[in-house]
Amino acid sequence: MAKLRHVAIQCDDPDATAKFYCTVFDMKEMYRIGLEEGAEGAIYLSDGVVNLALIRILRPDFPNYRPKGLNHIGFVVDNLDEAVAFAEKHGARTVRTGHQIREGEFWEHKMVGPDDVGLDLYDVRGRGWPGISALEDLGVEGEITSESHKAAKGLAEVK
Repeated sequence: MAKLRHVAIQCDDPDATAKFYCTVFDMKEMYRIGLEEGAEGAIYLSDGVVNLALIRILRPDFPNYRPKGLNHIGFVVDNLDEAVAFAEKHGARTVRTGHQIREGEFWEHKMVGPDDVGLDLYDVRGRGWPGISALEDLGVEGEITSESHKAAKGLAEVK
């Protein structure tokens, strides 16, 4: 059985990107390799469940070279408004609010981080998304399933 444990972002400045994710999303630096004087290398961060590898690969012939980033990373937060404001304070910008996604739904906020990677911030008091678990430290019991996703639909409007 596969479980997501690693996401990698190709970035120009792994140190600045690491500072952003550690500050805004409380990730911790676990390990680093290379990166001396602009060299290739990586910084590995973790939230305790999933690792985020911030890599700089300079050689286009390297097997998994990609010019830039990935599409987006989704984070669950316990207060969407505070999380958005905090992320903006540290260089992220909003590209769509939850209201712009679906009328009356304020549970998801789309942003772009300083590394041009998309960020989806989900309010766990609203709907989250099916299949995520390990939310106990955010005050959510159990796993968000399709059923709980539908049942919580009205919670997003309570704000």
